[in-house]
Amino acid sequence: MKNMVYICSPFRGSSKVSEAENIRRARHYCEIVARLHPELMPIAPHLYFPQFMDDRDPDCRAYGLAKGIELLDLCDTIAVEGLGVMEPSEGMAREIEYAKSHGIKIVDIEYFTRPKAAKDAADSAAAPALMPAT
Repeated sequence: MKNMVYICSPFRGSSKVSEAENIRRARHYCEIVARLHPELMPIAPHLYFPQFMDDRDPDCRAYGLAKGIELLDLCDTIAVEGLGVMEPSEGMAREIEYAKSHGIKIVDIEYFTRPKAAKDAADSAAAPALMPAT
């Protein structure tokens, strides 16, 4: 098992939420995964690539988005902010579609806000129990 979780949340600001707020949220999601699930590694390319590339430069943005998909391909799960509740950004939509077409588990980021024992119990409850043969 790879044990890597891809954090999928917006980077660019909008009329409702600033870029700084989006960065703060992404950092928070990474911290949640790292603290509550230390066996997992959060991957958030939109926190990493802007450290040395300008997202407003179309070539740099294309590079970051492409390399983000390469990183997503290494992950077991993609954790999406606001899954089914908010409209994903262009980059998020691309990542979600890639995950769908490549069999990567897609969950809302809230899935990881529960400690591991509660998450495991929820996973078990969601799957139907097999009945013993009679």
